[in-house]
Amino acid sequence: MYEMWKDFLALCYETVERMEEKSTQYNDKRKQKVEEMKDKLKEKTAKTRERMEERLSQMKSERGNRIKNLIEETGLASKEELAEVREMLTGLNKKIDALAAKKSSNKK
Repeated sequence: MYEMWKDFLALCYETVERMEEKSTQYNDKRKQKVEEMKDKLKEKTAKTRERMEERLSQMKSERGNRIKNLIEETGLASKEELAEVREMLTGLNKKIDALAAKKSSNKK
């Protein structure tokens, strides 16, 4: 009877050792798969971010072109054009002041 229990316990220990090995193998495989999934997720996230940035820059340039076209169609002036008109008006005001001063000096 003692030999039977001894054989049974030896079989149990052997089975436990095999289960621990299998468990370790499964854990290692699972960790490896998780790492692979994380790497794939990082790659996909980077690609998606890159595509989003490209699309955003494309949308910004399209928006700028649309605004520029709208300004040209409606006749609104740009900053450069407004600065040029301002300079012209300043020059014209100086000439008008000079002519007004001349006329007032002629009247006296």
